[in-house]
Amino acid sequence: MLSRRAAVRGAVWALPAVTVATAAPAFANTSGRPVITELVASYVPGQPEELTVSATVTGFDASYQLALTIPAGLFESVGSATASGPTSTGLDTSHTVLFTGTTSDFRAKLILGSQTELPWRGFHGAAFTLSAIALSGAQQSDPTPAAVPPCDMPTAPLSTEATAAATLGRLSAYGIAADYGYPGVIGRIVLVISVPKVAGATKPETAGIHSAWTRTDVVEGSDRWLYRFTTTQSHHTSRTGPQAGNSDRGPAPDVSGGGHYEFWADMQGMPPSLVNSDAVFNFSVEGDADARFWRLGTIMA
Repeated sequence: MLSRRAAVRGAVWALPAVTVATAAPAFANTSGRPVITELVASYVPGQPEELTVSATVTGFDASYQLALTIPAGLFESVGSATASGPTSTGLDTSHTVLFTGTTSDFRAKLILGSQTELPWRGFHGAAFTLSAIALSGAQQSDPTPAAVPPCDMPTAPLSTEATAAATLGRLSAYGIAADYGYPGVIGRIVLVISVPKVAGATKPETAGIHSAWTRTDVVEGSDRWLYRFTTTQSHHTSRTGPQAGNSDRGPAPDVSGGGHYEFWADMQGMPPSLVNSDAVFNFSVEGDADARFWRLGTIMA
């Protein structure tokens, strides 16, 4: 005989990676097994770290255990104040939270993201599929999937106060921040800088960069050179702000304590003919298709 934990684990891993949410048919339970119907999971509005789950469970004895499992690769950990069983940590593992229920009306809230790691992994509220299994006595239900739609995120979560500056030797942006006026700022900030392309000139290169940013190769457009930079500090754009156990959530203060941070990249090989041209600074959050706002910096000598 398999243990309950082994049975749950085996059943969950038997699910395909992508499934369609369907409710189990509402027929009489003649086998003595628990049945899960009307399983629904959705983000709390504007809260990509909180997931509400509801279901109807029938066919159990006096009580039952409900195992909720979400796939690997989405979260560093998962927790709940009402969970009665263990949770796992690590992006490479799935996460199962075990609840005990005594009524058919099941409701729970999962806290997503990282509960253990600093800096915190910003979570974007992506779509995924969770699975539920109910256990009562020696019986268990069939695995029941529920598709979780993407979290509806605000459309303007960045501060528009950033100032941009450009010279032949350095590209800079100061005052970049997550805007406290918007509650759903999640993920790394992405900055794409474009400068006019000079015919016949070798593309300028990045000679140095602020330690809080990473860079990618220069992309040559038809008439622009494009430079893409991404902050390494995703916790700067967490929606929750500092809290117990995760003191670095929310915009981390710069040396002046203003809650903003800066970008700079030293450049080499910028053609002198670019002086008085505009460098366009486009700011967005990682995963966005469009820039959230942009600034012009006139290239100086």
